[in-house]
Amino acid sequence: MGIENSTNIEEVKKFSKLMWPQGNDDNFSGIIHEYANLVAKLEQVVTRMVFESYGVEKLKSDSHIDSITYLLRFNSYEAPGVHEKTVIAPPHTDKILITILAPSQVNGLEVNLKDEQWIPVDFLPSSFIVMSADALMAWSNNRIRPCLHRVQMNANARRSSVLMLSYHKGVLHIPQELIDEENPQRYKPFDHLGYHSFLKKEVQTGQHVQCDAIKGYCGV
Repeated sequence: MGIENSTNIEEVKKFSKLMWPQGNDDNFSGIIHEYANLVAKLEQVVTRMVFESYGVEKLKSDSHIDSITYLLRFNSYEAPGVHEKTVIAPPHTDKILITILAPSQVNGLEVNLKDEQWIPVDFLPSSFIVMSADALMAWSNNRIRPCLHRVQMNANARRSSVLMLSYHKGVLHIPQELIDEENPQRYKPFDHLGYHSFLKKEVQTGQHVQCDAIKGYCGV
């Protein structure tokens, strides 16, 4: 389940009232709202670092950040009930810009390297995992590879996770700084939320959503 626009206290309270219709849990709302804003600040720092590292002007990074909305999502993975390790979340890339994953008491996240090797991710104390996603690959004109990942667990493990997902509310354009003779434009400007509508139609029509679905949506 998730809370859309989770940095807005009123949106968090709407979710709280839905979960506790007999009385709003103000303590829950306050904690969630504060957490969401703290992680959003982390996401904004990462975004500015990305823009700066590619020489994209600060004005563009500020405008980009002002157009971001956040979804705070809570995942729960039940124990697979078998002795050997089992993949309970198949390999996929996220369809947003950036995913920030909070520490989990039970590990299970695995990421795929360029040599196709799967490696487990062990959280350090008080650490967060930052993963690039489809929309960031398109924005970067293929410079940033979306993180292919999965979740694999043992028989008696039960895993919960909290993720912050960032979405652009408007049309994403590849910065001119990232387009040149060696790196021609590979994506058209695209509506990020429209990308999600596109994916929903793919699922509804029985299509398998590929890890490179963004190329089918707005690739040149």
